[in-house]
Order: sequence, then C-alpha cells, then structure tokens
Amino acid sequence: MSHFPVQESPTGPDFQPGEIDSALDQLGASPSPAPAETARTDAPSLARWSELLGVIPTDKRLKPITEFSRAIHEGVIQAATITEEFNLPYVDANGEEVEFKSKDELILDTPEMHDWFRQQATESTYTLVSLGVEVKITEEQIVKGELDFTRLAEIRRAAATTQQQTPSHTAAASARKPKPKPKLKSTPNTSSKTGQKSGSATPEKAPKDTPATNE
Repeated sequence: MSHFPVQESPTGPDFQPGEIDSALDQLGASPSPAPAETARTDAPSLARWSELLGVIPTDKRLKPITEFSRAIHEGVIQAATITEEFNLPYVDANGEEVEFKSKDELILDTPEMHDWFRQQATESTYTLVSLGVEVKITEEQIVKGELDFTRLAEIRRAAATTQQQTPSHTAAASARKPKPKPKLKSTPNTSSKTGQKSGSATPEKAPKDTPATNE
C-alpha cells in the first residue's frame, strides 16, 4: 500500500519548475510512525507511478512516460503493476496536450529513482525545444543551473542551421542574386536547303501515247 497520499498536481499558473525537487521530496517524506505493535521494519517505502507523474508539470512528463520501461529494464526503477488505472495529460512531441492512460505501478522509493525523475523531467524540456515546441524557459532557470545553457545553445544552433537549409530560405537567397542574361540562340541557315527544295523541279510525267483514230 502506498505511503503517500494522493495529491493534486501542482501544475497551475503559480507552479514553478524549480519546485519539482520539493514536490518529489514531499512524496518521499516518511509517513507518521505506526504503533510499535503493528510497525514492520521490513516494509519497503513505495510510491505510486501516478503520484510521481502528478507532481511534474504536463510539459515535463514526456520523457518520464516514454523512458519508464527502459528504466525498469535497466534496474534504475523497481516497480510492480497494480490493477488500478489512471489518466494524466502530458505534452507530446507535437506540442499537443494528450491523455496518458496506464495501469498504476508501485515504485520502490529510492534516491536513484528521484534522481531519474528529475533528470527525465529536464530532458523533456530539451526534447520539446529541439522539436520546435514552445516551452517556457526563464533566465532564472538557466542562472540557477536548472537548465544547461550550453545544451540550450546547441539546440538553438541546430535550429538556425535547419532554417538556413530550408528550401524557402534558399529560394529567397537565390532571388536576391542577379539573374544572368539569357544567351541568344543562333538560328541555323536554312536558305540552302530551302533553295534546294524550291529549285528542284518535280519531273513531269510523260504523256501517254493516244491511239490513232481512223477517220
């Protein structure tokens, strides 16, 4: 059973990207101690997949969703599927908000799992920006190191290179170049051929001999 109460997603207009860490830490907070007679020292600390996604803004859920199975395969996350299902919106690679539907999972709460969620939430920003999706990026995020300036600069440079190579930009550049003057085509001298055709007489057919008639 999850140790963490279901919380409303702090993704409203007042939610700041830097609050992801504190939101995840709140999910990972230790519950109130149970009575000594019922406490189990071997009970693992678990978190729900839906709760962890719920504390991440919608535009940062793409990579946690798409990379979740890989993280389980690689042993970064240990999870067990449960019967309940959940729906959560997220911003996909096309910049559209769509619904993610899945069976819920109980995830072992570890520092590695928290680090993975923080990293994938940040990677979602880089991925969407590189795909041309408009994502809110503030100076504060870069100054505080929440987003890497060098990484963003590389994405910006790649976008500028693509713009320079687009057909519309190439056509505009070629339109500015002066067009070369068309070369005059030399017309072949056909007078000799015409003369030959006009000067050559068609041989007349010889008149047939008419039979003489007796008067």
